[in-house]
Amino acid sequence: MTVTSTPQQAGSWNWISSNEAHWRPATYWQPGTRVAVGVDVNSVAAGNGTYGQLSVSHGCIGMSDADAAWLFGTVKVGDPVVVGGTTRGLEAGNGWTDWNVTFDQWKTGSALAG
Repeated sequence: MTVTSTPQQAGSWNWISSNEAHWRPATYWQPGTRVAVGVDVNSVAAGNGTYGQLSVSHGCIGMSDADAAWLFGTVKVGDPVVVGGTTRGLEAGNGWTDWNVTFDQWKTGSALAG
C-alpha cells in the first residue's frame, strides 16, 4: 500500500482493525495537494475463501439528508471537517477520527512503526 503526494508530505498508515487501514499525513494536506493511492491487493488471499478487492472510503456524521446534501455540495475532497456543539467525543475508528490523536500516537498503529 502506497500513498504519494505532490507536494510530498510525511504521513503514516494506521491499522484500525485487522482488515482496515487508514493513511493520514502528519498535518492537514497543503492546499492544492495531489494524492495518489496504490493498493495492490486484488486477488490476494485473505482467508476463508475471501480475496482482496480495492481499500473504500466511508464515514458517517449523523446529518439530516438536507444538511448532508449541503455539506457534500459545498466541501471539497480533503477539506477538514470539525464537529462542534456536542460534548460527546468520537470513538476511535468511528468515522472521521483519524485526526483525534497526535501524529506520534497515530504512527504506533502502523506495521511500519519502529
